[in-house]
Amino acid sequence: MNFDGDFMKKSILFLLSTLAIFLVIVALGLFGIKFLKKEYHRRLNANIRERYDGSSSVYVLTYHHILKSKDKEKYANKNMYVVTLEDFERQLKFLKDNGYNSITTDDLYNWLNFDIELPEKSVLITFDDGYTSTYKYALPLLEKYKYNSVVFCIGKLTKDKTKAFDPSVLQYMGYDLINDIKKNHPILKIGAHSNKLHDDSFYKYSYEQIYDDVLTVKNNLNTDLYSYPGGHYNNNYLKAVKNAGYKLVFKYKPSSKTYITDSKYAVSRIEVDGNLGMKGFVDIFK
Repeated sequence: MNFDGDFMKKSILFLLSTLAIFLVIVALGLFGIKFLKKEYHRRLNANIRERYDGSSSVYVLTYHHILKSKDKEKYANKNMYVVTLEDFERQLKFLKDNGYNSITTDDLYNWLNFDIELPEKSVLITFDDGYTSTYKYALPLLEKYKYNSVVFCIGKLTKDKTKAFDPSVLQYMGYDLINDIKKNHPILKIGAHSNKLHDDSFYKYSYEQIYDDVLTVKNNLNTDLYSYPGGHYNNNYLKAVKNAGYKLVFKYKPSSKTYITDSKYAVSRIEVDGNLGMKGFVDIFK
């Protein structure tokens, strides 16, 4: 009899069966962990949904351009989209002094998914158009008062190099400033505000044209955040940003608080313009 051969075969079979059992146990363990994690989030979502009646809201504020008061008076006195640097700091100080909590875009995304709860006094600040003034004037104050923000840039107006700042004209951040923000200023996220569709009526474009536009600027800026130009959109636009892989997409008309029932592809915002004044700003939060 070949005892060595039989022993070897039995040993191999034993090892294979042991390995198979081990793999089954590991697979069941991983499945169990995944199931428990999924069940935990399901119950968490259900608990949050039960406590919320749809009225839960946060404040997502929208700005455009910022200038020193002397420059606004000289160059943009009638431009409602220009907020003075002095007013902007007073507004941030009001938020800080009155206990308004800064949230990130990830916080907002998870909240809209019912994955987390947020304090009632939660604020996210956004800037449309990608003006150089966001970098020059807003960013230092955002870091001073520790408020997270997003700036939405227009692809076709984003050049490699930013021109020297000139308050008399509208200027847009270049990739030099955008790259610096990404590397050194995490409090300010970069988002997209269309590639070439900002000044044109998107209603005349097909779904394929809109999709190509939003995907191009997404790849160029390497972002998953988007703001509809003018705050408007239609079904083709909505479908395009979804299919392009954006995580959060913002509108702002009509000006409104952000509710937990908002779509992640049509997040409401409150417009802060230069005519609001401090009293009007404070009234937003009453």
